[in-house]
Formats: sequence, structure tokens, C-alpha cells
Amino acid sequence: MLEQLHDVQAAHRSSRRLVKSLNEGLARLNARLGRLQGELAAAEEKHAGAERAYDAARARLHRLTSGHLPYDAALPPEATSDPAGPPVELARRLAEHLDAVPYEPRHLREAETRLRDAVHHAREALAHRATLELACDDDVQVLTASTGGARTGVAALADTLRAERDARRSGSGQAERDLFDRMLSGSARRHLADRIRQAAALVEDMNRRLARVRTASRLAVRLSWQVDPAQPATTRNARDLLLRDPADLDEAARETLYAFFRDRVEEARADGSPASCWEDQLATVLDYTSWHRFTVRLDRGDGQGWQDLTRKLHGALSGGEKAIALHLPLFAAVAAHYQTDPGCPRFILLDEVFVGVDRTNRGQIFELLVDLGLDLVLTSDHEWCEYRELDGIAVHQLITGDGDDAVTTARFVWNGHRTAPTDPSRPSGTPGPGPDAGVQPG
Repeated sequence: MLEQLHDVQAAHRSSRRLVKSLNEGLARLNARLGRLQGELAAAEEKHAGAERAYDAARARLHRLTSGHLPYDAALPPEATSDPAGPPVELARRLAEHLDAVPYEPRHLREAETRLRDAVHHAREALAHRATLELACDDDVQVLTASTGGARTGVAALADTLRAERDARRSGSGQAERDLFDRMLSGSARRHLADRIRQAAALVEDMNRRLARVRTASRLAVRLSWQVDPAQPATTRNARDLLLRDPADLDEAARETLYAFFRDRVEEARADGSPASCWEDQLATVLDYTSWHRFTVRLDRGDGQGWQDLTRKLHGALSGGEKAIALHLPLFAAVAAHYQTDPGCPRFILLDEVFVGVDRTNRGQIFELLVDLGLDLVLTSDHEWCEYRELDGIAVHQLITGDGDDAVTTARFVWNGHRTAPTDPSRPSGTPGPGPDAGVQPG
């Protein structure tokens, strides 16, 4: 019995140790269960958030791919096929087609800047045709066009504009050709050619007059009126063909002229010209002055010949030469303007005339002004215009009284040989004007 009691007591102690161990394990399991329940709740929250993000991304991807953005971005149809399928597969297909496009932040910023600049210019060009709106959809720029109250993508708008252009070309091509043929063989061509010849002759006449003036430093000035170098080569060819007799033009030459005028009409349309019909646009593009450019040229007598007057060349001239280089072309332009109406007054007003120009050169300039037939009104504090090249001018000296504000004038006349007062009561030996003289020609 003692032995059995001893065994029972040993078993009891072992059972108690087991129970204690199990209780400790249960406590650890309960603690672990609590942690796992917390992790489960966090995981479930993350899962719910992921599902919401997934649903939002799926909805946004569907919204962007089901609109006009893929067509505007020039994506192939297979890239956005089956938009109702798994969004991940759709995103993978888009990534495959866009993997060649750099998408680092700096590239995106540069692309966004280019897009905004392009939209700004397009808005100006399409102001009469469509309204462009650039909206942000998170990190995506969506460009939308509105025409006639309907919203569409810019690629669709471009297709519409191209279709309208092609339809206009095809529908009016024969009418344009007929109108051009009438213009080429009629009075419009003769008038245009005559105007170009008259302008060239006028420039040559001005140059003949300008050629009489060469400064003491051997400086001469002339004008060049040629086709603007910025114009395409077809412009120069078309100008030469216009000046030829229409009867001498073969089919190739006529086709060259037709292509030239058609291209300029298209340029006028692209520039948003308000002209509504082809005839009005043709009249606009026939403005030959827009094809040409005036250039002032100088010959400094140094063996380098005629050179274009540039900022650098102008800066290398003396003060008097600078004044001459700027005055003479202006005088020629004024005379050319007055020449359109021979009966009009030919006034030109100059303040502080020819400052910095020496006496010999001033005499030559006055000779040119007389030759151009300009009616001069001049002011100066020292100039009396006593030059043999000037056949006559009236000089009014401003005279102020002592101690009052009254101002009067004394009139003198230079007759090409001498200056004399016009007031008979004034002695002929009266001194001339002082430093505050004013000069006004008759």
C-alpha cells in the first residue's frame, strides 16, 4: 500500500506539473490569439482599402480608356481592346505600348510644358472654330475640344478639320482653277505685274537720286527691294513668272503659279484669315508687298562694295555717317509716298536738323531734298541753310524781349546766293540770328 501511495503521489505531482505547463501554454496561445486577431483586423482593413483603391483605379482606368484619350494619344486599338476585361491585363497591354515613352518625373514635366505651349497656340489659331480645355485627372492631362456645343477629343477635331479642308479642296478645286486661269490671263495679273514693275522702277528712281549723295568719307546709301529671303524659293519663281507675258507661259509654268497661289491661300486659311471666300483670300495673298523686303545698303568706298546696313555696320560709322545712313532712306520713302499723289503738299518736318553732320554733307543732303521736291519745315539753334545747293528757304529768327515773355520773329530769305531780311526797315548789315534761332522754309 505504501508503495502504491508513493506511486500515486508521484503521479499527482507529475499531473500538477503538466497542468501548470498546459496553463502556461494556454496563456501563450491566448496572447498569440490576441495578436493574430489584431493583425487580422489590420489585414482586413488593408484588404478593404486595397479593394477600394482597386475599384477606384479600375473605374478611372475604364473612364480614361473608354473616352477619347487613347485615340488622342495615338494608341493602337489593340492596346485598349476588351475594356471590360481584367483591369490588370488592360494595364499590362498599355504598359507594353508605352514602354518606349520616358516617364520619369522630369520627362513628364517637360512634356506637360510642351503640351501647355501647344494648347496656347492652338487656342489662338482655333478661336473661331473650337474651344480647347485642358483639365487634370489626377496625374493625367486630358485635352477636350468643344465645337457647336459638342465635346470631343482633339484627334477627332483634327480629323474633322482635315475632312473639311479636303472637302473644300475637292469641291472648289475646279472653281479655283477656273478663277485662277481668268486671273492669270486677265487684268488682275496685268495689274499685279504693273504694280511690281512700278515699285521696282520707283526704287530705282530713288537710288538714282541717292547716288548723287556721297559723303566726304566716301559713304553712299541705296535701297534694295527684293523678295524676302525668308520666303520660299517658289515665291521668287512665281514673281518672275508673273512679270512674263502670259502667252509665253507653258503648262509647267502655269502649274507652278497655280501651286504658289493655292499654297498662299491655304496659309491665309491656316492663319485664321477673316476672308470668307476664295476670291477674298486670293486678293489678300496677292499683296505683293508682303513678299518683298526693303534693305538699306551702304558703300563705304573701301573696295568692299555694297553691304547691308546691320547693327554692327551702323555701330562702326561716325556720328555724321550714322545720321546720313538713317536720314536718306527715310527721305526717299517719304518722297515715294508723296509721289502717289503729285498734287498733294509734300511736307517733311525735321527737329534739330542734321545734328553731327558736317557742312559739306549737309549741303549734299539739302540738294537731295530739293531734288526730291520735298517741302521742308526745320528747326535748329544754329542752322541757317546757307548752301549753294539750296535754291531758296525762309528763315524765321525767334526774338525775345528783355524782361517780358513776348516772342516775335525776324524773317530772312536765302535765295541761293545770299541771306537778306525781308523787312525793308531792317538794315542789311543787321547781324544774323543768335544761338536760339529757328529755321522754317518757305
